[in-house]
Amino acid sequence: MMEKLKQRVENTITTINDIHDSLNIVIWKKLNQKGFVFELERSAKKIKNLLLDIEELNRELKLLMEKNTPELDTLIIEINKQLEIIETNLALEKAKKFKEETLDILETQEVPELYDSIQQKIIILMLRARNEIEKVKTFLLVKDEPPIRKGNTAKALVEIIQKQENELRQAKERNLELKRKNFFGSIEEISTADIEKGLHETDKLLTESVTESKKALKNHLAQLNYVEGSFIQLKNEIEKIEDQHSRFTKKSLELIKDLKKERDFARKIALEVEQETIAVKNSYTHQLLDFEKRKSEIEEKIKQKYQKETEKLKNEIEEKRLSSVNLMKIVEEQEKEIKILKQKLEKGK
Repeated sequence: MMEKLKQRVENTITTINDIHDSLNIVIWKKLNQKGFVFELERSAKKIKNLLLDIEELNRELKLLMEKNTPELDTLIIEINKQLEIIETNLALEKAKKFKEETLDILETQEVPELYDSIQQKIIILMLRARNEIEKVKTFLLVKDEPPIRKGNTAKALVEIIQKQENELRQAKERNLELKRKNFFGSIEEISTADIEKGLHETDKLLTESVTESKKALKNHLAQLNYVEGSFIQLKNEIEKIEDQHSRFTKKSLELIKDLKKERDFARKIALEVEQETIAVKNSYTHQLLDFEKRKSEIEEKIKQKYQKETEKLKNEIEEKRLSSVNLMKIVEEQEKEIKILKQKLEKGK
């Protein structure tokens, strides 16, 4: 089971690296609207498949029911959240093409800042996912290594490293929360995703309003000439709505861009620190494994050496004991002979 779990972890890391590499190949802000939709759809499909793999891996980890087992629940929530944003942006981009083809409404096709922002968001998500899966890989490596389980010192060091990592994560979360509060000041605490979702919903309502107005305009064009005054008034209202819509979209994109800059900067810093922590932890783990291996080898050599020397000493002692026994027998025999000779001498006298 452990080997199967390790293989699943390796496959998940490979999938994450493939998504990350494909994102770095193409610069989204240089794409046209059609190219952006293609890349976004392809990335969404890959992320959905990755989410299924991570959910399955999370279920298998929970079945271990062991202390300090890494949890992927937070990562799964974050991926689902990002997928919702990606789906919303896809729907809006496809709606632009529909309005152009059916209603003869011309809108700005390319928004490079938005394309780049979404690409960076997905890249950061992949870095976060890779860090979390690397933690699982390290956990399985430590769990499966017998010297670590048997060595009290090594086990204590690993637990200290895990405790420090948890404290570091909590400190980073508090730091990010303070940065966010400082950035917004006394404004009501609303997440960037909620603001973005609200802006998109408002944009959708305005788009529907424009669509309904255009339909009404086309119907009026087919009516009698006496409604020409109403037609002009309706046209002016539509132009006013379109102007408000355009200004609203521009301001919303600027706001989203500013909010994302602060959030992305904080995330990048957090991920860099977390990446360094993972690297140090892996280094310590490998050093501990090497130390335990060398200790076992030295103990085995010492044991073999002393066994040979002990055996040699035993043989020497046994030889000396036998020699002593033989000498004692010889002495006893000589004493008997001396006694016999004394008796003969006494009789001779």
